[in-house]
Amino acid sequence: MLKHYKAALNALARLKKKKEIVSPSKGYYLILTPEFRKQGCLPADYFIDDLMQHWKKDYYVCLLTAALYYGAAHQQPQTFQVMIPDKKNLLVVVIFILNLSKMLPLLKYLLSKLEPALVI
Repeated sequence: MLKHYKAALNALARLKKKKEIVSPSKGYYLILTPEFRKQGCLPADYFIDDLMQHWKKDYYVCLLTAALYYGAAHQQPQTFQVMIPDKKNLLVVVIFILNLSKMLPLLKYLLSKLEPALVI
């Protein structure tokens, strides 16, 4: 059994060296398709659900990323924003709103899903 484990680790190391796979987290690997090899990683929305299941964490796509999916983002976000509960089960969300009329339904939806939540 140990022989097979070492062989698997060696195979993963070879693939990593060739930039055919990447490991964003220990024990979690992504296969890079040719169009994403130059960037070195897949877009986060391609794998975030599987990664959070691997970590056994609940999560929420939030802030500008969530606004993008609801058509309310004023620009393309440069980062994929995810919110997870911390050890005390308290979620802290800092929200700066430029266009409240577009964001209000999204905020109501997000706040209904976050229990307990502190919004600043």
